[in-house]
Amino acid sequence: MTQKKYLKLVLICGLVFLSLGGWLLHLRIHTPAVENTQNFIPLFSGLIGIIVLPLMFYFNRTLSYAYVLNGMIAIIGTITMTHFSWRNLSGELTISAIFLNTLFADIAVLWGKFRLAKRFSSWNAQNR
Repeated sequence: MTQKKYLKLVLICGLVFLSLGGWLLHLRIHTPAVENTQNFIPLFSGLIGIIVLPLMFYFNRTLSYAYVLNGMIAIIGTITMTHFSWRNLSGELTISAIFLNTLFADIAVLWGKFRLAKRFSSWNAQNR
């Protein structure tokens, strides 16, 4: 395996594990149930991030589509998680409440994944 292929595999594995970690965190909060169908959005978004996006990032033909889809998921995820946090915030709004009682950590993981995907896209463009 060449160093180029190895680095590509490592970056894609990083995307998979960031997606998997965020998805498992979300399953704790948003357990899919028939009576609460809105919890299926994080379920399917996570599955897309774990399975579909890494496959799209692997192939050069679908790389730009993967980058756009990843960005759309990051924006939609940020908006929905911020809304969920704001709606379920108990007590007064303080700095510690923002960091510890909201989904700020999940949003940070999501944007870390977005940044890794951006870095992968620019690296791949340089090493074609």
